[in-house]
Amino acid sequence: MVTMKDVALAAGVSPATVSNAFRGRTGRLSETQRNHIFTVAGRLGYHGPDPAASALRTGVVGAIGVMFTESLSFAFDDASALLILKGVAQVAEKSDVSLALLPFPPLAPGDDISEHQERYATVVRRSLVDSFLAYSMPDDHPAVVAAIGRNLPMAVIDAPFDDAAHYVGIGDRAAARGAAEHLTSQGHKKIGIIVDRLAPDGHSGFVTAARLKATQEAVPRERLRGYRDALRAAGIRWSSVPVFEAGGLTAPRFAVAAEEFLDSCDVTALLVTKDELGLAILRACRRRRVAVPGNISVVGFDDIPAASEAGLTTVHRDFVEEGRAAAQMLIDHAADGPRRVIFPTTLVVRASTGPPPDHAKGA
Repeated sequence: MVTMKDVALAAGVSPATVSNAFRGRTGRLSETQRNHIFTVAGRLGYHGPDPAASALRTGVVGAIGVMFTESLSFAFDDASALLILKGVAQVAEKSDVSLALLPFPPLAPGDDISEHQERYATVVRRSLVDSFLAYSMPDDHPAVVAAIGRNLPMAVIDAPFDDAAHYVGIGDRAAARGAAEHLTSQGHKKIGIIVDRLAPDGHSGFVTAARLKATQEAVPRERLRGYRDALRAAGIRWSSVPVFEAGGLTAPRFAVAAEEFLDSCDVTALLVTKDELGLAILRACRRRRVAVPGNISVVGFDDIPAASEAGLTTVHRDFVEEGRAAAQMLIDHAADGPRRVIFPTTLVVRASTGPPPDHAKGA
């Protein structure tokens, strides 16, 4: 195998000069010398220092490991994930840092939990990265535990909160309460809720009190608490509110949940924990020729670009800025301890909400 020393000998320069040429450290190197070194290297079949060996020598890989609990395609299909990655990438590219996507798909019914936990932890332990960024992951996820155990800089967006990691998020509970109060202020009493996922186990259907109590997902848990706060304050019994779990974070899951909920429940308004769920409801209503907001009002959460196009009332947040903030925390990681940044939210009222139909007023 051709080495840097072989190239240096053939080019009549020192190994350090060859190293500087390949690393872009021109210094006293003239363009002629640099081109000569590259010509000799190309003739010998040398393509530069081995990245793994370089990482071992310097302890620096130049990569952020971005973790999430879905399949790899989720990072390219989910609007909020795309915006988060956009913000992270904007900061990373300015610092010549790359991104390593580390997907940890949820379990399917019947899967061996212990087997998956060990595999997830192994992936983290073997990842060649300088830091980790966890995006909206469940409590005590084995990948997060393993990442913290590596003692590398770590940032979390949304969940899980850990004192050992930098944190970027929003006030989910307060924002959700404001969204629900918008509906109750218009007179809605028969309100339903669709949540994306309460645990990464593939379960879907109407949520029982036991299921709700055992949830491992902090974001939907906090949003449901906010909805509950507002509905109780409006005199609506929480036990009377139908809550349906889609069981995942993908469009097919959301479409099924929308249809099943509308088949089963008679409500005048719907609160959802993700905009994609709200958009699925709007599509289902169009197919059924159910007027929005004439017959049913819909409130989303997150304000992805498609929400504005569809006229969906929703809670606005700035995913790109959150991604930028988390990445900057990792780039600027200092010894003064983890930082915590909470971004503001606003309720954006659009065409998907209005008063309940006349026959439902006072119900």
